[in-house]
Amino acid sequence: MRYADWCETVLRGVIGRPDDAYMFGMPHLAVALGLKEQTTWGDAPERDLDHAIIAACDDLEQIGLIATKSWSHVAPTLDARPYRKESLRGLWPRLRAGDLDPDEELFLDAVSSLSEVAHDDHAEARWIVTSEAFDHLGWEWDRTRSLNLIKVLEAHLFVAKQLTLGDSHRVRLRLAGAVRSMDEIGDALGEARSHLAAGRLRAAGCVCGVEIERALKTLCIAFEAEVRARLPTIADYNDALKAKKVYQQPTWRKIQHLGDLRNKCAHVLAEEPTEAEVRELLEDADAVLRALPPGPTSDDMATGRHDDERPVKTRR
Repeated sequence: MRYADWCETVLRGVIGRPDDAYMFGMPHLAVALGLKEQTTWGDAPERDLDHAIIAACDDLEQIGLIATKSWSHVAPTLDARPYRKESLRGLWPRLRAGDLDPDEELFLDAVSSLSEVAHDDHAEARWIVTSEAFDHLGWEWDRTRSLNLIKVLEAHLFVAKQLTLGDSHRVRLRLAGAVRSMDEIGDALGEARSHLAAGRLRAAGCVCGVEIERALKTLCIAFEAEVRARLPTIADYNDALKAKKVYQQPTWRKIQHLGDLRNKCAHVLAEEPTEAEVRELLEDADAVLRALPPGPTSDDMATGRHDDERPVKTRR
């Protein structure tokens, strides 16, 4: 189980609690969720489970869905009412929103990798030292850089922090950060952001272009949009989707511009791509890909048929 789904499980446990007893705390939640038999703190594994519940409750309280009093009392707020039946995933777009620079994205991904621990029936968001994330990324330790990264990620509620007077900066993944890290589009553009952070502008632009083309091809398959070229490019897919009225002129124009920026990265032209242009390509691609309509139908996904195994309709 991933941490984002674990938070939803905990929320359902709080909403569905059997009574209004004051002592409905973290160990009681573990029992209510069927994860242990007694309401004591127990041995080390049980304490780890209780602390996993504490982290989830802390994050749910941060977004206003539950209220807690220390570790002994937890209750749903009125804002939690819709989630008695609805999935918490309806909040995902809002939770994951936030403008991050490439190195901030990389740092968040490193924290996610080190902090999130998935189990079959629950998930943990463990505290880590930021120097571990720096080592994970191959970065030289820099106290000021660590503080600056934490400041931005905490402002977006992507991480929680514990700072001391020394260099021991501790962070853990929050629900919003888990959503951001597990996001498919964010994952798809992660390699491009890594190249950009390392100054490999052409590589970043080309990888981003591949993801744009992949998404457009998927839509052409899903909506049976006829592509005119036998070896389609971003522009060909884009034209086909506009002709099929999958999206309107403003989106078509934006994708055309992104295709031009990608071509500048992929071909030897008169001018070299600038960092500002590649950053624009990545940021606008992220926004455009999120705004596109859904791709393959649920039936297609259920059969396990991969996009690349289905032919694009091309005009002969």
